[in-house]
Formats: sequence, C-alpha cells, structure tokens
Amino acid sequence: MKKIETKKWKDFLVKDVFIIEKKGKKYQVPTGSYIEKKKLFAGSIPRITVSGINNGIVGYYAEDIDNKDYRIYENFISVSFLGTVFYQNGKASLDMKVHCLKPKENNLNEYTGLFLVTVISKSLKNSTYSDQISSKVLAGLSIKLPVDNTGNPDFSYMESYMKNRELEVSEEINCFKSN
Repeated sequence: MKKIETKKWKDFLVKDVFIIEKKGKKYQVPTGSYIEKKKLFAGSIPRITVSGINNGIVGYYAEDIDNKDYRIYENFISVSFLGTVFYQNGKASLDMKVHCLKPKENNLNEYTGLFLVTVISKSLKNSTYSDQISSKVLAGLSIKLPVDNTGNPDFSYMESYMKNRELEVSEEINCFKSN
C-alpha cells in the first residue's frame, strides 16, 4: 500500500468542521446521557457506549423512550471519552461520555465517515484513560484533513480515496482467493 500524501493537507479544529452546541455559556460537541437500563425497552435503535468492540453497540432499544435526556442521532461519528471512534451510518442513541460528530457542511457517507474515523483515531492515539476526552477537549482537537482549492475540507477526495482503497483491497482478496 502506497503511503498517503499529506503535504497539502491542513490542520482543522474539530469545532471548525463539526457541529457544536451551545450549552449555557459553553460550546461543546453533542453528547449522550446516562439512562437507567430499566428505563430502556427493546427496539431497533442501537445504543452506543464507550466499548471498543461491535461499533460500541451495547444493545438495541426503542426509539420512543420517555426521557428528555434520551437523544437519537443519525449518520455520525461516535467518539467515546476513552478514544474509541466509530462511524454510525443510521440512527443511534448515545450513552454518557459518548460524543456525536456531524460535519457542518457535508453529510457523511460510508467512505467519508470511515476516512474521518481514521483521521480522528490517529489524532487521539496518544490519549490515555486519565485524559478523558470531554466535549470541550474534543471540540479543540486538531485533525489534519485534505483540502480543496478553497482551503476547506475536501470530502470528495476523502470519498474517492476510500473507494480506491476498497477496490485495491478487493483486488488483493480476489487474487488471494484465486491462488
């Protein structure tokens, strides 16, 4: 695999690329909340926790939970306070200390979502348990992204790069199968 060229990439803060909410006087990344398990009912909406396996999914619950803190997001990147990062392509609810990243300017798709997961994971790779990635810390995280000719994040490049990688890996698998 050829190393990706990043010389023409630019550093962005998460808060400049992704949606940030105002909570009182503070700005922060949207986040989930604690809901007692006895108040959750079986359904089809994945519940994302800080787990590093199974996309962080702990179970599937109803969409219409009667609790003001029960939040459902759609098509986003989940980032836990422990630094686990996953692309969530559908609706999901978030447990406490799990953050929701949705780009301000573009909708994610499978390719841009996975590209950004890799970039964010790389930026968080030196985080430890004692760092505890809060909404405020995440908002100020610096990530390096490809840019278009106007200096904005180049989502088209991200998508085409991932499609090309998918094709390369698929060809390698087919070659392996035929031998």
